[in-house]
Amino acid sequence: MSRIAIYLRVSTKDQKLDLQIQNVMDFINDDPALKDLPVDRYQDIASGTNDRRSGFLKLVEACKSGMYSHVVVYKLDRLSRNIKTTIRTVLDIDDNTELLSSSQPSLNRVRDYRLKIMLVVSMSFAADLERESISDRTKHSLQALMAKGIRLGRPVVSPEYKKLVLDKIKNGDSIKAICREVKISRSSVYNIINEEKTG
Repeated sequence: MSRIAIYLRVSTKDQKLDLQIQNVMDFINDDPALKDLPVDRYQDIASGTNDRRSGFLKLVEACKSGMYSHVVVYKLDRLSRNIKTTIRTVLDIDDNTELLSSSQPSLNRVRDYRLKIMLVVSMSFAADLERESISDRTKHSLQALMAKGIRLGRPVVSPEYKKLVLDKIKNGDSIKAICREVKISRSSVYNIINEEKTG
């Protein structure tokens, strides 16, 4: 029986899966051959460089067993940010399962197995270069800021602000009220309290 697996991944808990879910489901619902098929969902909150993601491993095993006719991802790099892992995954699942991307139509148009592997290699290589480029740009930006004398990390709270916050705490004001009145974040208030306790 034909069945679809969708795989979703974000790197941190602060990121949302909503865009990927919407994009992938729109893609499935717009395809007459896919829209009526049952859909199972696999997902992870983890870096794409981590090959031991639980949802990812379950998906690969299910595909190896012939459970799915199609796997749909938002982008190929959702499977992995590691070129070797991406290629190995495609080799593992694509014997019995058609791999589709909701936002990379060039992958979907290739039916020849060997051509698909070549395309996967080139797309994975491009994603890897992009990741390295982003990392390099971030490092250079931080170095430029440090060279200008700009302090990185947690913002410094002035002694006057610290005294004001501590006085309000002693007066019994709530953390929420202090944040609103002093215009300071909750985490900064707790940092001031902790520094007072340990200092």
